[in-house]
Amino acid sequence: MKKVKVSIFIAIFLVLILSTVVLGGNVVASAYLDKEEDAQKKGTPLIILMYHELSDRKCSEHILSPATFEADIKYLSDNGYTSILMQDIINFVENGTPLPAKPVMITFDDGGKTDYTKAYPILKKYNTKAVFSVVGHYLERMYNEDGELNGVYVNSTTYAMLREMLDSGLIEVANHTYRLHSLEGRKGLKNKSREKYEDYKIVLENDLKKLDGLLEKKLGIVPSTIAFPYGAYSKDTLKIIKELGYKASLTCNEGINYITPETNLYLLKRYNRNPNRSIQKLFEKIT
Repeated sequence: MKKVKVSIFIAIFLVLILSTVVLGGNVVASAYLDKEEDAQKKGTPLIILMYHELSDRKCSEHILSPATFEADIKYLSDNGYTSILMQDIINFVENGTPLPAKPVMITFDDGGKTDYTKAYPILKKYNTKAVFSVVGHYLERMYNEDGELNGVYVNSTTYAMLREMLDSGLIEVANHTYRLHSLEGRKGLKNKSREKYEDYKIVLENDLKKLDGLLEKKLGIVPSTIAFPYGAYSKDTLKIIKELGYKASLTCNEGINYITPETNLYLLKRYNRNPNRSIQKLFEKIT
């Protein structure tokens, strides 16, 4: 009886060895395909980079030199990345419009003048797209009561600058609030302590729609996307912006987005482009 059991064990062992020899290539290929299918289930990886001001005079966590920004764009171009806009993601989710194999998104917050004077020439040079999130209050204070540039505030883009960039097809404009880009009273779009939901909703509606109205009147556009000032938001924020008809939002949470038809576009992650780490090291770390 023991001899029979040993014989059966040896036979099974030989069959397994033979299967591995004959089918080894197929086993490896099958494992590779399974891995590929798992990756596809996660969706298309999308890295969103967040910039603010470009300056040769100063550098900080949120300020880069134009030369560094150009090096970033060149790196992305040389390594096969294709820049996309928020509307491209929305079109993919809503209509199935394909995304490029290696998408990347460039975003600039606050609507500073260097978006036009420093970033835009580089974007044109490399035919790279970007999303500029503007603050309504900053835009409006550039003009006097007659609608003419007042020369007092010079740090914001103007409607004329935005119009030129929009006409290029490289730029998309997002809502960065009219006057909630502040830490006074509340942090960005976040609820105040003990604030009633109804009161909070009115504040958001009035502010966001005020900027939308200005952009529609001056530029003929209505943003589909909101960039949260300071990355501050709550569950109530998400609920309200959905009800207001916005289709996506940009957070300051860091991480890679995996885009599928079911992706939650209201919690898109971004990497702050800190000058203390190179673009190459950043991408090596996160890809």
